[in-house]
Amino acid sequence: MIRRRTLRRRLLVGSGLAALALSGASLVAFAALRTLRNRVEQTLARHATVSDRISQIHDAALRLVSRSQAELMTPGADYARELDSLVATGDSLRRALLAEAGLTTGERSGLERLGALQGRLEVRFAVARAYRDVNRPADAVRVAGAAAADLDSLFAQSHALSRAQRERAAQLAAAARRLTE
Repeated sequence: MIRRRTLRRRLLVGSGLAALALSGASLVAFAALRTLRNRVEQTLARHATVSDRISQIHDAALRLVSRSQAELMTPGADYARELDSLVATGDSLRRALLAEAGLTTGERSGLERLGALQGRLEVRFAVARAYRDVNRPADAVRVAGAAAADLDSLFAQSHALSRAQRERAAQLAAAARRLTE
């Protein structure tokens, strides 16, 4: 009779320890999944923020080009205040992107190139306005036309930044899938 109780006790203790170990492993797994979910959500939120700001930079650049060309083509038109606002908007959006946590060094250097292109656009149109003001319309048209290449480069750079963000989000999603399969 003593052996039976001992055997029963051993079985109960062993089963209890196995259940406890299984419960502990489940808690660790749930914590890991919660951490992964939070990381995925943060990455996707950051991706949405970056994409939104890049879209706003596109908009500001297009409006800058549009207004600059309108000013060049319309003698006496004064879009200076609006142009200054568009330049400030584009620059502040780029600086806000640079402040984002989690950007890679490559993405940060891409944002700096984006800023250089924004500055080049602004300078080209300022030079074109100066040519127009000194009655050299052919030079004004030539310099303003060169801004189109800068605008294309700006768009290519911003697309590269968006693509890098999408690739990182896809890598994180793939890692999450591997862990949950």
